[in-house]
Amino acid sequence: MFGSITGIITGVVVWGFKWCASYLEGESAYLYGWFRENPTFIPLLFCGLIVLALFSAVMNKFIPELRTNSISNAEGAMRGMLKYKWPRTIFGTIASSFLSYFGGLTFGAEGPSVQLGAAIGQASNGLGHFLDRSSPAWKRYNITGGAAAGFAVAFGAPLSGIIYTLEEAHKRISPMLLMTALSSVIFASVVSGLLDSAVGNAQFFFSGVESVFLPFENYWVLLIMGVISGLIAALFNKLFALATKFRSDKLKKLPTVVRILFIFLLTGVVGLLFVDAIGGGHAIIDKVLELDFTWQILLILFFVRIVLLILTSNSGAMGGMFVPVLTIGALLGGLLGKMSIEMGLPADYYQTVVLITMTAFMGAVMRAPITAILLIVEMTGHFSSGFLATAISVLIAYLIVEMLKIEPLYEKALHDAYKDVNKDKGHKQVYEFNTIVEKGSFVEGRQVKDILWPYGCTISTVIKTDEVGNEIYSTDKAGDRIIRAGQTYIVKALVYDIEQTKKEMEYLCKNYSYKETADMGVENAREMFGIKNFKKRKDKEKSNSDSVNETKSEDGDLRNSNGKDDRICGTLNSEKSAEINSDGKESFGALSETVQTACVDDTEGDRTEEKHNDGKD
Repeated sequence: MFGSITGIITGVVVWGFKWCASYLEGESAYLYGWFRENPTFIPLLFCGLIVLALFSAVMNKFIPELRTNSISNAEGAMRGMLKYKWPRTIFGTIASSFLSYFGGLTFGAEGPSVQLGAAIGQASNGLGHFLDRSSPAWKRYNITGGAAAGFAVAFGAPLSGIIYTLEEAHKRISPMLLMTALSSVIFASVVSGLLDSAVGNAQFFFSGVESVFLPFENYWVLLIMGVISGLIAALFNKLFALATKFRSDKLKKLPTVVRILFIFLLTGVVGLLFVDAIGGGHAIIDKVLELDFTWQILLILFFVRIVLLILTSNSGAMGGMFVPVLTIGALLGGLLGKMSIEMGLPADYYQTVVLITMTAFMGAVMRAPITAILLIVEMTGHFSSGFLATAISVLIAYLIVEMLKIEPLYEKALHDAYKDVNKDKGHKQVYEFNTIVEKGSFVEGRQVKDILWPYGCTISTVIKTDEVGNEIYSTDKAGDRIIRAGQTYIVKALVYDIEQTKKEMEYLCKNYSYKETADMGVENAREMFGIKNFKKRKDKEKSNSDSVNETKSEDGDLRNSNGKDDRICGTLNSEKSAEINSDGKESFGALSETVQTACVDDTEGDRTEEKHNDGKD
């Protein structure tokens, strides 16, 4: 049910967002052309860009969800790494993106569309607290469905939207994830299709493409496209990572408003000199496919777009990178197409070369080859005849970036954002705790590998009782075990906040009543909209006051009851309200915890945290 609600709302919102973004981008190109023809008014252009930049900086300051690029933010929410408040996320994503599009920044609407879908999925899950007892456990599934729907509507590519969430976001296939994404995408695509028909929009993202089937005797060109696309993709990702590191290390103290002002003004200068170099890039791809550019212009656009995209993405402004990355791939494809014709390839295959190169470059940059292949097929509408040729080039490009050990474009940004959000919590720590599966809980009757366990968690051991009452310990590395009520699962967690992790585990393993989920829904709504719970606040203040009076020493210094500071490097504070068992475990009803490792270095933690959420050791 929630998948259909998420899909319908996402279909309407993302369709409207995409339409407005296209309109603003068109108006921006027109205004740049007008100012170029009327140079007397150019100071007015830069005044307008300064105003747009200041508004963008203000939103960046007050809406933390805008500080990470939209795709990394959405993927972080799907994986349980990042959390955001959906009301301000939806408003901020739309408003800040519109400022970027009107200013001519090299951003597309597709990345923000994915974030909008994810936020809408979270919103519909919040509604579910009043309708479904298991709705807290469905949160990340609904976010995934919303993100898939946003992707599908943005590109007009339903199948690619589903595969994107499995291949890129979760990096695994699960029947539950598949069905959740499928239901949201179907409803969103139907709604979007009806709206497109009502206003007469084009059926496909790229219309007028006439790709020709590449015969086997010309497959030599696939090797060239794959190798060059892979090398350029590796270089692009490396430059992007270096620019991000330079910004975080050398420009750490530089105010965000300065970076955003710089990129808006730089875009203004470039737009006046070469209007085709700015904007999302959809129009550039159409021109490349139509052979509107000479090789010299293609080369200039290629380098200028790379520099602008890297600088813009590290400025703090809001926007997406899907189409800008495709644009760079298309420009590279145009250059390779012209070169291939000079080497003897018939000119009829020019568009085919452009499309294949564009796909190979995107697949290598994002490290999502299946998504890239399906996306091009769906965006053109009739490129399935070139599927084998495309797959060969994409595979070659993918293998090159893998051999060079180049990190995927969004992964580094996501892990940096994860560390930044938790920077005040010290190091990640390794914990081990037990959780008992209650009858009627969300996980009962499902396979271990189908569950989206809290981020950083691994099921290490399963304890069940046989007919005579003996405890049987077993492992389930494949994640195929069916979860039964009464079983105890020993969970290892590498996390910053163990209390939040245990709360998320309770959502999965506890059988909540309707009243409990409704109360959670009310509390969630208060948090999302910033409404203070005055009764809870008064109780907390009273509790803190009592605690201070009890632990106040004779000389007036405040100490814990054991005379020590709060937990340092994994040491448990003796003032915690939970009971400490004699075996060193801390009892929390169905959960018990033991600190396994005192402190874990973040670098080591990044390597360890890749093994999680799949039911495997």
